[in-house]
Amino acid sequence: MCDGSDEVQTPTLRPFRLSLYAALAYTLLIAYASLAPFTGWRAPGRPLLDFVLAPWPRYVTRGDVLINMAAYLPFGFLIAVSLPRRLPKPAAVIIASLLGVALSFSMELGQQFVPGRIASNLDLLTNGAGAFLGAALAVPLLNRPATLSTLTGLRDDWFHTGRAADAGLVLVALFFFGQANPSLPWMTSRVFEAAVPLERLHAQAFSFTEWGLAIANTLALCILISLVVPRSRPRLWLCTVVLVAIGLGKLLSAHLLLKSEAVFQWLNVEASLGVAYGLAFAHLAFRLRRAFRVWVGMASTAASLVLAYAFEHAAATSTVLRLFDWRYGHLLNFNGITRFVAELWPVLAAAYFALAWLQLRKKKATTG
Repeated sequence: MCDGSDEVQTPTLRPFRLSLYAALAYTLLIAYASLAPFTGWRAPGRPLLDFVLAPWPRYVTRGDVLINMAAYLPFGFLIAVSLPRRLPKPAAVIIASLLGVALSFSMELGQQFVPGRIASNLDLLTNGAGAFLGAALAVPLLNRPATLSTLTGLRDDWFHTGRAADAGLVLVALFFFGQANPSLPWMTSRVFEAAVPLERLHAQAFSFTEWGLAIANTLALCILISLVVPRSRPRLWLCTVVLVAIGLGKLLSAHLLLKSEAVFQWLNVEASLGVAYGLAFAHLAFRLRRAFRVWVGMASTAASLVLAYAFEHAAATSTVLRLFDWRYGHLLNFNGITRFVAELWPVLAAAYFALAWLQLRKKKATTG
């Protein structure tokens, strides 16, 4: 069936709504990384504010300090660019920094209830410094209205405007984040127990589950992109660029985090063929009307969830961590949150497709 006209979008009401949505999503990621696991919580047994005036930690590494700052740098940047333009730049930096400190403080309070977590005044200080640095980095951009207008124009030229498109772009960014974990094969969401990457260096049977999972995730991502990109833009080319960018990001993170013998484990035969098949199916799906593409998206996310959980067991965290060669702390947090996002993404995408379907039904009912 030939492609019908896509949904007409209303002009963007706020140029920085996208950054606000991204800031909210990033806040949830920080909360998950700070408070996981969400089981076995217990009372701390001491006053909650004791950590604020506690002695400085005995052992402080440069890596921990830099990672703590880097974790809150995007938060400060996104908050600063989400604030109204009329706000003075120093005020924007102060507000973003204070919100970063408040978020870090609340996370440190909550961590005292989590087994194995320790609240730290050093973490509070370095997180706040990271938020301040991120907000300060946003100032040069905020001081250039012409640059902001150009970026806003590029966003509106290449993507639909409106809340739905902004939410879709945040979902695409979340997919990128989940795929940053180099232990996950390309475009998949789980490392299966029967296909531990280091053992895969030796000959073994083809994993149809992993192949199908890569197809389903690739197709779902491409359908999502097609819903936020106008028909006048080269959707297939854009999807190809996104897939290549995800692969390059995996290659970079693999070189930084994995042992040398596992650097290319994410680029296995099953995942590579799955991406190719998924892109081919997406090319066919792009010819369908928007409503049918939404159904294809829902079907692909359902297939992703079934393939990820119904046929093979996921490898244990301890097994996956054997692939890594990272000595600077926070590896458990990084591995846990990226795998969580990768596994949660099909659920979020399915909800997005369902809302898109309801929106189409509502539009059809109002137009008769």
